[in-house]
Amino acid sequence: MERRDFLKYVAASAFAGGCGRYLPEENVLEIANLQPPAAQVPINQVMWRAVERFREAYPDVQVEPASGGGGGYQELMIRVMEGHPPDIMSFATAETGLTYAYVEQGHVLDMTEYLQRPSWDTPGKTWLDTLDPLYRGPLTYKGRYYAIPQNVISLQVYCNAELYQRAGADLNPQTWDQFIDNCERLKRAGIVPITQDGIHWYTSWWFDHLAPRILGADKVRQAFRDPQRRTPWTEPGFLQAARMIE
Repeated sequence: MERRDFLKYVAASAFAGGCGRYLPEENVLEIANLQPPAAQVPINQVMWRAVERFREAYPDVQVEPASGGGGGYQELMIRVMEGHPPDIMSFATAETGLTYAYVEQGHVLDMTEYLQRPSWDTPGKTWLDTLDPLYRGPLTYKGRYYAIPQNVISLQVYCNAELYQRAGADLNPQTWDQFIDNCERLKRAGIVPITQDGIHWYTSWWFDHLAPRILGADKVRQAFRDPQRRTPWTEPGFLQAARMIE
């Protein structure tokens, strides 16, 4: 059995029990967010407050949350493959490769035209003008826009100053090479340089940081985006990045 046919079979089998829930309904807008409405994450609350304002402006439209982050991704993938996805889905950058696959299969709306329309909060500018150019690249595929940024996350590395001093490491490394040198110094002192909880999306974040620094950003983009798949995920640099987070 071909892998593609196998995925179709698995999707149909897992989906069959809940088909009634996913049949499209008129005037229902379904949103799959990384966090459910009850989550107290500030950026999450901002989004769901916007949903409440939408409900007030359009009372004839019913807005419903759908399964999103964590284990909900498996349900989302099944729904997309079956052709009944939520109206709006959010993905962390770790799932960007999935997003490009959905675009190639025709499941994602081309938003390029909409981003050229006037911004609702900045007179004289288009919606696209209000998006920082730094964040536009991951939103595009073959020069077209298929997503908008929801929030930007910065990752911090917290250091034990006493252990750093014991190992002779620099508490304020300015470059990646200096950061790696710190790790080597800590290891020589018998100290594990980096720890994390092993949750899959945090582990993937480390992979996302390591791979571009080993392979270069262009090859990583090719692996995600190139329809010809000229840079395979078996490239030695990807394997090295994976081994570094074992």
